Amino acid sequence: MTANPFLDTDRVRHDLYADADRIAQRTGALSRAKTAGPHPATVIVDLAATGLRGTVLDIGCGRGTTTLALAERLDPPRLIAFDQSTALLAEARTRLAGRPGVEFLRGDFHAIDLPNTSVAVTVAAFCLYHSPGRRQ
Repeated sequence: MTANPFLDTDRVRHDLYADADRIAQRTGALSRAKTAGPHPATVIVDLAATGLRGTVLDIGCGRGTTTLALAERLDPPRLIAFDQSTALLAEARTRLAGRPGVEFLRGDFHAIDLPNTSVAVTVAAFCLYHSPGRRQ
């Protein structure tokens, strides 16, 4: 079985998300792949806007596109942008600069260290393909 390149720390650091130019290339490819309908961040925020009030966790926040949409639309008291990539978190931090209640956490989404009851809404829209999945 081939190792998942998105979970290989050296490859993530040096290849996949090495710098702002590489990040822009990857996100540009995702944008070009989208062909119709509303922007994915709009759809995600619409689904998250359920009237729940509390902490919002954006797992695999990437450059912060969805995180920013969540901040603007939901205005949560606490918003956690979570990603494994330092470079992506830096981009998200720039996008969300000055927004109150926003925290940035780096780590593996398979092992997030937050109490289950501490989050009202969790978004994991663009990260699940990075998981090797479970074998039955």
